[in-house]
Amino acid sequence: DFALDDISFQKICTSTDSEYVAVRLYDSTYSHHDTASCPPVTAVTLTAPSGYTSYLWNSGTIGRSYVAGSIGTYWVYAGSFCATFVDTFHVTNAHIDTTYKSNDTSLCAYALASATLTAPPGYRSYLWSTGSTAAFIMVTSPGTYIVYAPNPCIMLIDTFHVGFRPLPPSPPTRDTFYCVGYGSPASLTVQVTSVDTLKWYLPGGALYGYNPPLVNTGSANYPTGTIWTVTQTEDGCEGPPSNVKVTIVPPPAISISARSWVCQFDSISLTYIGPALVNGGFTWSLPPGAYFANGTSMTDSEVYVRFDSANNNTVVHLTATNLYGQCPNDSSITIDVVKLPTAHATTKTEVCLSDTVNLALSDRSADASDFVWYVDTSPLSGATSLNIISSNTNTGGPFTIQWIDAGRHIIHVQAFAEHGCKDIPTADTVNVHAAPDASFTYTTRNGTLCLEDSVLFSANYNSYQNSYMWAPEHSFNNISKSITWGQLEQAQSIISLTVTDPFGCIGSSSKELDPGSCCTILFPNAFTPNGDGNNDFFRPVIYVPGYHRYHMFRVQNRWGQTVFESLDNKAEWDGNFNGVPQEMGVYFYYLKYDCGGKTLEEKGDVTLVR
Repeated sequence: DFALDDISFQKICTSTDSEYVAVRLYDSTYSHHDTASCPPVTAVTLTAPSGYTSYLWNSGTIGRSYVAGSIGTYWVYAGSFCATFVDTFHVTNAHIDTTYKSNDTSLCAYALASATLTAPPGYRSYLWSTGSTAAFIMVTSPGTYIVYAPNPCIMLIDTFHVGFRPLPPSPPTRDTFYCVGYGSPASLTVQVTSVDTLKWYLPGGALYGYNPPLVNTGSANYPTGTIWTVTQTEDGCEGPPSNVKVTIVPPPAISISARSWVCQFDSISLTYIGPALVNGGFTWSLPPGAYFANGTSMTDSEVYVRFDSANNNTVVHLTATNLYGQCPNDSSITIDVVKLPTAHATTKTEVCLSDTVNLALSDRSADASDFVWYVDTSPLSGATSLNIISSNTNTGGPFTIQWIDAGRHIIHVQAFAEHGCKDIPTADTVNVHAAPDASFTYTTRNGTLCLEDSVLFSANYNSYQNSYMWAPEHSFNNISKSITWGQLEQAQSIISLTVTDPFGCIGSSSKELDPGSCCTILFPNAFTPNGDGNNDFFRPVIYVPGYHRYHMFRVQNRWGQTVFESLDNKAEWDGNFNGVPQEMGVYFYYLKYDCGGKTLEEKGDVTLVR
């Protein structure tokens, strides 16, 4: 028995006992079982698949076939000894939209790509969404295209989906270079990702094939090269082409441009001479004692090289390559590295202004052939600090020079060798000392310059390092002091001072002094020795202060008795005799003295007042 639900029970076919198991019915729906009828639906015969022992329709009809009288869904249960089958039938009179996968298509994304869409055959007429009434149309752009095809009671609607298949990109390529004779013939390849095929085209456009070309590297075609073209195809679509320029490069013909000599410790430029390199490189090789300078390195086309080791046959090598180190070629050049000369000057380093001294070389190297002298920053011949008294025709001297400018001066001498190679100038310092200050002043005792008087002489500049000498010697009590007493012995006296500094520099000065005789002496005519502090003493009064040397100063009373006598230049009478005050009255004086180189006498009287 069959029930209308999805589950039925059935005895297992091979079992002899009474055990039953549940069996799930399965529903297989076939599109060919669906059907349509011209409306209204009157009778549609539905037939179940054959091969089953019993059939039961959902209407209750038993049998393999069933006549449906209206639209709707019908199903049949078909059973056999060991299986149960359920099939479903949809009866409709609606229009059928049939979209066939085989009718969908795609176009390669070319500008001129096209596809032909063909409707199913057997219909009496066709109408496309483009307006065409043909059984097929040709399209050139992606989109959805629909065709309507009527029959007596059925309208066929079919849909075509047309899309663009993307083109694969151009193969990534780069221009390719080969050295002449390298791997001939060489295989030309490119790097690609996911592709179906690669197509190679000869120069000119003809198809070469699907394998990488074999390039003949037997002869150079630099720099023009040969253009090959390659495309890649994916899903039947050929992408845009890429060009590959193939250049057969010869080894570079190179040379080195450089001066053939260089001074020791100097640098020169060395430059690659040759064709432009193709992805090329340079490698310079230097001898010991040579270094790259000015920020250049061994891989530059032009380098600056400093040479510290003197050598007449110093060789520099250059290797130039094309193609990332391939196609090499070598060149070299010999550089004469000139050893630098040396020279040092000698002269007296502590000299006095206006001294005449020698200037010469103390030593020189054998390769030194010429010399340039400087005083401070000026050439020796134009120096304003000295005069050249005599010189040698050889630029190395010696010279006889006279210093005319005091102060510190620097003498440089620079030696030159072959090609003008010159050493760093050597320097000597010369201290030129001006004559020491020998000016002086003098001071008298009483402010008046008198003959034979004592005068204090003083040097204006006093230094313990200097030595002093006064002249004439007999006029001074110490001629080697910077300050000393002297005596003017003549009416016109020449006084000189000579000063010598520690360097032997001498300064001198002289003065002519004209002292007066200063011989006028006056005496008071009275004095009052009463102890009041006014006019208490009797003495000579020197009218003009000067040098006076007393031989005798004597005072006598009116009876001729001597009451005071002295040889002292500062003698004075206090009005007493042997400690006894003398009486008032007139007294007589006598003075004998030297002055102005002669002996003079003065006599007269004085009144003592109490």
